[in-house]
Amino acid sequence: MAAFLTNLFVFGIVALAYNLVMARVVRIYKVKRSQITST
Repeated sequence: MAAFLTNLFVFGIVALAYNLVMARVVRIYKVKRSQITST
């Protein structure tokens, strides 16, 4: 049971970090795309 909880905890951290990174990448991509279209 402890191993299951540890895996769940690690998975939650990885999922959270993945969401943060993806949000940042999407934001940067949108900014760069808007800059390209505006110039």
